[in-house]
Amino acid sequence: MMTELTPTNGTTRSLKTEPLIGNCTKHSDPDLWSPELPNGRPTIRMMGTIAERIITAKNICGSCPSKDRCLEFGNQPNDLPYGIWGGKMAGERILDLGYKRSELPLQSDLGKALDFYERMKPYMEGANV
Repeated sequence: MMTELTPTNGTTRSLKTEPLIGNCTKHSDPDLWSPELPNGRPTIRMMGTIAERIITAKNICGSCPSKDRCLEFGNQPNDLPYGIWGGKMAGERILDLGYKRSELPLQSDLGKALDFYERMKPYMEGANV
């Protein structure tokens, strides 16, 4: 099976949809790659814990042999607003693809993903992620 990708430069190419076998598939905590904020107003401690989990996931991605291919999958429209793919949070991928904050309604999935990234970024700074 093939999946069509349309990168921001307008070209189209296909990716085989064979399962990715990466460092995350062997990890005991797959939720590391699906970070989210808890309901309500998270405490600074909670934000720190979430940031630590994101940093852990990104570090595991750093040595993954499937990292580049994984990132390609994460940049597909259906996956773009979700999770950590290829070592990048959804908000990072959204910015890398050239989206601007002003173009994304806050309540859209892309807007929520970018907001989550922007809220977590200060907690991750200095950790080289």
